[in-house]
Amino acid sequence: MSAAVKDPRLQYIAVTIADSIAPINQREQYAAALEQDPGGSISSFLDQSNVVLIQASLVASTKGTEPPQLRLGNKVELVSNCQHQVIVLKLKTGPLDLDDFPSKIAVSTVPQSPVVSLYHNLKDVYAPLLSSSSSSKSSSSKSSKSSASSSAPSSDPQSAGLINTQLQELIEHVQAGLGAAARQGGLGALVDAPDSSILDPNKAPLSDILTPLDEINFWAEIQCNPNLGTLKSAVQQVALCLETLRMPFDSLASGQVEGEWEGVKELIDLVCHALRAIWPIRLPLGNAWAFSQARCENFLKCVGLAFTAFVQLRLKNDDLWSVAFSDLRGSLNGAAGALSKWATETRLLTEEWRAGVGTGGHE
Repeated sequence: MSAAVKDPRLQYIAVTIADSIAPINQREQYAAALEQDPGGSISSFLDQSNVVLIQASLVASTKGTEPPQLRLGNKVELVSNCQHQVIVLKLKTGPLDLDDFPSKIAVSTVPQSPVVSLYHNLKDVYAPLLSSSSSSKSSSSKSSKSSASSSAPSSDPQSAGLINTQLQELIEHVQAGLGAAARQGGLGALVDAPDSSILDPNKAPLSDILTPLDEINFWAEIQCNPNLGTLKSAVQQVALCLETLRMPFDSLASGQVEGEWEGVKELIDLVCHALRAIWPIRLPLGNAWAFSQARCENFLKCVGLAFTAFVQLRLKNDDLWSVAFSDLRGSLNGAAGALSKWATETRLLTEEWRAGVGTGGHE
């Protein structure tokens, strides 16, 4: 009797989860266990239209001698004693086909503190899901206008759009508040021995810096902290340089950039100018760089993701397979030009960082 044929979709999810949360030397064992799909959470995610995510949590045992337990579920929740957590999100309606991998799923690893976890979930799970829902409803309302003779008030596309817009605004406000709370919660990690009255910004956790505005807000908030001591001048210089980027990134996040693609290119120039102004700044504490390599790498990653999100936002309603290329040429060329400029500038920035142009080099 031949062995049962394995579902390659399930194998893909099992390996993805194992790679995200399992210890390096145990990933194969975790993947094999996940392929057994205990509880059926993975199968539900793959095959049921009303199941849009799967959450996997690695939970520490209350007894120190026992290994951590792996818990699976189809809803987002905070899990006590959780060491690592990953959420796999479905980016389409209906079951997932083999051809949908990997383009129709998104993976988000979530740091485990209640505030930071919720912040990550709002940004990486709920906000994109709502945006996708709003877009699909907008498209369906356009195609149904000519065929719908009457409808109940609750199914009015305009009402649904208004509700979605208000919900999106609410999520953005909550997201902003959680981001601020997460950054403030990280201040406890900034105490630098032996002088406990001094805060070192380079010891702040980066897990709560998810967008360029998070980094800008971090420096704006910490410069007001009374415990900065001798670091105050350097921190204020960094905050001042980054503050020039606030309004442009606000516009980018809303999808309303003046000049569209040329405006994005101008923002890239502003980012490069700000970083080059920040890099020579040192902290009196050990003569360390005010903007560490880890913070710089994370900021560049956040900026790149912000540009990518803007491109996706601008192009998401264009059907590349049915719209004439002549109608899309301008948008595609603009997007390609902006992203190409970012790739070129980040390469130059990296080379300058290593060489230490005007700064003597960075560690």
